[in-house]
Amino acid sequence: MSNLNVLYVTNTFPKEGNSAGTHVKAQIESLIEEGVNGEIVRIETEKSKLTYLKSMYYIKKLLKKKSYHLIHAYNGFSGLVCMLTNKKLPLILSYTGGEILNPLTRWIFKSFPKKPDVTIVKSTQMKKLLNRKYIFVIPNGVDLTKFRPLDKKKARNKLGLDPHKKYILFIGNADSKIKGFDLAKKAFKLIKNRNENFEMIVVNGKRYSEMPYWLNSGDVLIMTSKWEGSPNVVKEALSCNLPVVSVDVGDVKEHLSQRKNCYICKRNPQEIAKKLLLTLKNESIDNSSRIYLSKFSSEIIAKKIINIYNSTIHTKSEITRDISN
Repeated sequence: MSNLNVLYVTNTFPKEGNSAGTHVKAQIESLIEEGVNGEIVRIETEKSKLTYLKSMYYIKKLLKKKSYHLIHAYNGFSGLVCMLTNKKLPLILSYTGGEILNPLTRWIFKSFPKKPDVTIVKSTQMKKLLNRKYIFVIPNGVDLTKFRPLDKKKARNKLGLDPHKKYILFIGNADSKIKGFDLAKKAFKLIKNRNENFEMIVVNGKRYSEMPYWLNSGDVLIMTSKWEGSPNVVKEALSCNLPVVSVDVGDVKEHLSQRKNCYICKRNPQEIAKKLLLTLKNESIDNSSRIYLSKFSSEIIAKKIINIYNSTIHTKSEITRDISN
């Protein structure tokens, strides 16, 4: 079906000074580029949790005024708002990761009596934890034209970084316990004395347009999160030919398997430090990562989701096979 009218509802969307939800925005934009007519309702929970109640009233008004083929909610709490508000339209719910991997919030979503018509998750781990009938594993896509190898010297010059240092990139909020920055910091301390040119940079709150320059300026990306769905920064790093050293979290192991100069580690600072040194010694990875990532391009992921839209609209009974393959 062409000219799909979709109402997008999300409680995570980037705004000035806050990059949270960048990949939700990128996915919606890729769907619109593929021909979807999308309207976005952003639930601004940073102002007040009462925004959830206000958004229910606003969504009800929208549904009376305008015609949509379906609703696509991002994050479980946005999904709850839609389930309580909408009674007629098909609802697709994309869980973003943490709300399912956290045992407490997972219990809330599994116990809620009403369920979405179709569920999208980021990893097979999330799929197993939810155990629903109409559930598809579709990670966020990567913009391979934006995230591509660039000249390291030029990238560092643009960001004002030292051309001679070895940079370990920690991308995310260092104050968030979920991101596990303490573990990254312990590992870095073990190697800092080996070479005074080693430096770890926390990259957080930057404009999305700057991220390709950061990833091309680094020598290795470190990932120490306690839980993740499918962290896009890992795929974006590989797309820029940046090596990754990570704990086994989300679907990272799947992406790093057979990738040159990339390592999966136990949650042990000594082991992480050892792999960081190996990576910094060898530096680059080959272009095979970009070939591998072609199946995760933004365009391909958008088309998979549109296939689900069409199948859901026609009839739920048709969603009996994994059309996301």
